[in-house]
Amino acid sequence: ADLRPTQFDGADRWIGLAARHVDANNYVYVTLRNSNTLQIKKLVNGAIQTLASVPFSVATNTTYRVRLETVGSRVRAYVNGELRLEAADVPNTSVAKRAGVVMYKTAAEVDNFSLFQP
Repeated sequence: ADLRPTQFDGADRWIGLAARHVDANNYVYVTLRNSNTLQIKKLVNGAIQTLASVPFSVATNTTYRVRLETVGSRVRAYVNGELRLEAADVPNTSVAKRAGVVMYKTAAEVDNFSLFQP
Protein backbone atom coordinates (compact mmCIF):
# COMPACT_ATOMS: atom_id res chain seq x y z
CA ALA A 1 0.00 0.00 0.00
CA ASP A 2 1.04 3.59 -0.52
CA LEU A 3 0.71 5.30 2.87
CA ARG A 4 0.91 9.09 3.13
CA PRO A 5 0.48 10.47 6.64
CA THR A 6 -0.84 14.04 6.45
CA GLN A 7 -1.12 14.79 10.17
CA PHE A 8 -0.09 13.21 13.44
CA ASP A 9 -2.05 14.22 16.55
CA GLY A 10 0.58 14.03 19.30
CA ALA A 11 3.72 12.06 20.08
CA ASP A 12 4.38 8.49 18.92
CA ARG A 13 1.44 8.36 16.49
CA TRP A 14 1.51 5.97 13.57
CA ILE A 15 0.14 4.44 10.38
CA GLY A 16 0.73 0.93 9.10
CA LEU A 17 -0.55 -2.38 7.82
CA ALA A 18 -2.03 -5.34 9.70
CA ALA A 19 -2.03 -9.04 8.81
CA ARG A 20 -2.96 -12.32 10.46
CA HIS A 21 -6.01 -10.47 11.80
CA VAL A 22 -8.15 -12.73 13.96
CA ASP A 23 -10.14 -10.00 15.73
CA ALA A 24 -9.64 -6.49 17.19
CA ASN A 25 -7.37 -7.92 19.90
CA ASN A 26 -5.22 -10.35 17.87
CA TYR A 27 -3.09 -9.50 14.83
CA VAL A 28 0.43 -8.62 13.67
CA TYR A 29 1.21 -5.18 12.22
CA VAL A 30 3.93 -2.86 10.97
CA THR A 31 3.97 0.83 11.90
CA LEU A 32 5.61 3.97 10.55
CA ARG A 33 5.80 6.19 13.64
CA ASN A 34 6.23 9.94 13.94
CA SER A 35 8.82 9.11 16.62
CA ASN A 36 10.94 8.12 13.57
CA THR A 37 10.69 4.41 14.12
CA LEU A 38 9.62 1.46 12.00
CA GLN A 39 8.24 -1.37 14.11
CA ILE A 40 6.73 -4.81 13.74
CA LYS A 41 4.28 -5.41 16.58
CA LYS A 42 1.81 -8.05 17.60
CA LEU A 43 -1.42 -7.69 19.52
CA VAL A 44 -2.23 -10.81 21.56
CA ASN A 45 -5.44 -10.76 23.57
CA GLY A 46 -5.18 -6.96 23.62
CA ALA A 47 -1.56 -6.86 24.86
CA ILE A 48 0.99 -5.19 22.56
CA GLN A 49 4.31 -6.93 21.91
CA THR A 50 7.14 -5.32 19.94
CA LEU A 51 8.73 -7.98 17.72
CA ALA A 52 11.29 -5.73 15.98
CA SER A 53 12.16 -2.03 15.75
CA VAL A 54 14.59 0.18 13.81
CA PRO A 55 15.09 3.93 13.46
CA PHE A 56 13.31 5.24 10.36
CA SER A 57 12.57 8.86 9.43
CA VAL A 58 8.86 9.50 8.96
CA ALA A 59 7.52 12.82 7.67
CA THR A 60 4.03 14.09 6.96
CA ASN A 61 3.01 14.60 3.33
CA THR A 62 5.50 11.95 2.21
CA THR A 63 4.29 8.76 0.55
CA TYR A 64 5.77 5.46 1.70
CA ARG A 65 5.17 2.26 -0.25
CA VAL A 66 4.81 -0.26 2.58
CA ARG A 67 4.63 -4.02 2.23
CA LEU A 68 3.93 -6.37 5.13
CA GLU A 69 4.76 -9.97 4.32
CA THR A 70 3.82 -12.89 6.55
CA VAL A 71 5.18 -16.24 5.42
CA GLY A 72 5.30 -19.17 7.80
CA SER A 73 6.95 -18.01 11.01
CA ARG A 74 8.50 -14.87 9.45
CA VAL A 75 7.14 -11.33 9.25
CA ARG A 76 8.90 -8.88 6.94
CA ALA A 77 8.40 -5.15 6.45
CA TYR A 78 9.46 -3.44 3.23
CA VAL A 79 9.47 0.31 2.68
CA ASN A 80 9.86 1.71 -0.83
CA GLY A 81 10.89 -1.72 -2.11
CA GLU A 82 13.63 -2.34 0.46
CA LEU A 83 13.50 -4.93 3.23
CA ARG A 84 13.83 -2.87 6.41
CA LEU A 85 12.76 -5.18 9.21
CA GLU A 86 12.15 -8.87 9.91
CA ALA A 87 10.83 -10.78 12.93
CA ALA A 88 9.73 -14.24 14.00
CA ASP A 89 6.05 -14.84 14.73
CA VAL A 90 4.01 -17.95 15.46
CA PRO A 91 1.06 -17.67 13.08
CA ASN A 92 -2.51 -18.62 13.85
CA THR A 93 -3.33 -19.49 10.25
CA SER A 94 -6.43 -21.49 11.09
CA VAL A 95 -8.45 -18.31 11.82
CA ALA A 96 -6.27 -15.36 10.77
CA LYS A 97 -7.70 -14.48 7.37
CA ARG A 98 -7.88 -10.70 7.22
CA ALA A 99 -5.50 -7.79 6.66
CA GLY A 100 -5.80 -4.03 6.28
CA VAL A 101 -4.59 -0.51 6.96
CA VAL A 102 -4.30 0.57 10.60
CA MET A 103 -3.46 3.89 12.24
CA TYR A 104 -3.46 5.64 15.59
CA LYS A 105 -4.36 9.34 15.85
CA THR A 106 -3.15 9.93 12.30
CA ALA A 107 -4.78 11.50 9.26
CA ALA A 108 -3.58 9.92 6.04
CA GLU A 109 -4.13 9.12 2.40
CA VAL A 110 -3.99 5.48 1.33
CA ASP A 111 -3.66 4.19 -2.22
CA ASN A 112 -2.80 0.97 -4.04
CA PHE A 113 -3.73 -1.39 -1.20
CA SER A 114 -3.37 -5.00 -2.39
CA LEU A 115 -3.67 -8.29 -0.58
CA PHE A 116 -2.21 -11.57 -1.86
CA GLN A 117 -2.37 -15.09 -0.52
CA PRO A 118 -0.27 -17.54 -2.54
